[in-house]
Amino acid sequence: MIIDFRTKHKVIPEPVLINDSIVERVTEYKYLGVVIDNDLKWHEHVAYVEKRLKPRLYCLRKLNSFSVSQNILATFYSSILSSVWTYCLICWAGNTDKSHIKVLDDIIKRVGRILGENLPSVYTVYLKHAGVKLQSIWNDSSHPLYDQLSSRIIKRSGRLRSLVSHTNRYQSSFIGTAIAIHNKNFTR
Repeated sequence: MIIDFRTKHKVIPEPVLINDSIVERVTEYKYLGVVIDNDLKWHEHVAYVEKRLKPRLYCLRKLNSFSVSQNILATFYSSILSSVWTYCLICWAGNTDKSHIKVLDDIIKRVGRILGENLPSVYTVYLKHAGVKLQSIWNDSSHPLYDQLSSRIIKRSGRLRSLVSHTNRYQSSFIGTAIAIHNKNFTR
């Protein structure tokens, strides 16, 4: 798979040969349960997650029709459904279109109606996970992102300098989100 964001002068590279065999070039690839495409748009991953959630939602509805206790339904949700859509959430949720996130939010709303409670949206959970990850980075000076984040500290205020980029892709990445979370929650 070739990931190339250049809009001008797109160059098609030579085929890659390994042991005199041409390596197949693909536009998307599932790696460790995350579908990555060559544009890093994540709509294929969201479709994959939705496909995995629907049969689990059916099982939850069936359990509810058998009058299973709310505690068991909540446990089923957190272990069987929530674990599917929150897997690698920090990697893909920041740069996913709102229309694709809405598909998952609709499923979560249906689950909330079954459980009788309001469940947090995908973006809310993403921000929570990003905040937890940011704290773990601040607490571990050997983390690869520690130097990148600590070099952005403004000496006078203690806040982090925002990213400068020409595209929204980098601003919406984990680094941009982490900086926004830090600056929002920062107190001296």
